[in-house]
Amino acid sequence: MGATPMGLTRTHAQALFGLLIALFAGPVSAADPPRVLVLSTGGTIGSAPGARKLDGEQLINAVPELKQVATVTVEDIAARGSSALTLADEAMLTSRIEAAFASDPRLAGVVVTHGTDTLEETAFLLDLVIADRRPVVITGSMRQSTVPSADGPGNILEAIAVAASPASRGRGVLVVMDDQINAAHAVSKTNTTRLSTFMSLDEGPVGMISSATGIHYFRSPERVGHHYVIDPAQIAALPRVDIILSYLGGDDALAKAAISAGAKGLVIAGFGSGTMTPSVDATAMALASGGIPVVLSTRVASGPIHDGSYGEISRPPEFARSGFLNPAKARILLMLHIAVGGGETLGQAFAPY
Repeated sequence: MGATPMGLTRTHAQALFGLLIALFAGPVSAADPPRVLVLSTGGTIGSAPGARKLDGEQLINAVPELKQVATVTVEDIAARGSSALTLADEAMLTSRIEAAFASDPRLAGVVVTHGTDTLEETAFLLDLVIADRRPVVITGSMRQSTVPSADGPGNILEAIAVAASPASRGRGVLVVMDDQINAAHAVSKTNTTRLSTFMSLDEGPVGMISSATGIHYFRSPERVGHHYVIDPAQIAALPRVDIILSYLGGDDALAKAAISAGAKGLVIAGFGSGTMTPSVDATAMALASGGIPVVLSTRVASGPIHDGSYGEISRPPEFARSGFLNPAKARILLMLHIAVGGGETLGQAFAPY
């Protein structure tokens, strides 16, 4: 039995091609196939045993049948695990996506292959700054792309199909993995090893991908939150915001150290539905009263939060709740708010979430 460049058997490749045809509900005209740009940034999806790296072309070539249903162009933006990506990388990625949309009106969408460690943060950042209604789809994998039962090729296949679909327009940035379509603001990595790790625990997925029914969205197009107009170069220099984790007996030493280190704002990952230790609460109040924005989130994986107190309490304007955003995403939004928030208040920035 023959094998494709990444070790998939020919039977597997044929099955993937059958799925792709189902996703489009029939073959796309060869005269006018949808155009999809794939931007590779590295991560597990771009790695192989023995520390070998795979570039974007190698990832796409693993599913050669894609050429029959879409015109796919591939570019490499980075080639490392997402734990090593920086804001400079985010700036470069944003710039390339905006340039691609501006230069090619026929471009159907963009797919970004990404490591899973910070995938949700990149997805949310792009969701906040990319204004084009055409889809940006982020995907990755939990297994290296040349091992048995690798999930990368299937995820790439589905991500390209979602990016090429007109039904994906106007939905903001989407995360596609393991047959699910999730909104960037809601999805998070929930397990260290499972293929089904990316989930929207509070909202659920916005859609699914099935070999039987194709791409199916559960809800009408809706883009949550504000759009921030920012030059991509500014993203590389976003203000420092630190996350302070709450834990039993914790004091305010780390919060004060963060401010001393130059943090222009803080996100506090509180207990439960949003409580803090007394000393952290007092420092948060003092900082917010002094004009330093503080956002209260939770270290819990899902659920809403209140104002950090079980009694009635008056909070200064520079203190806000993150809604359903986790601490990592709250940090992304707070950095953008500080940099280019314009006339909005901190509360207004986080109210949609």
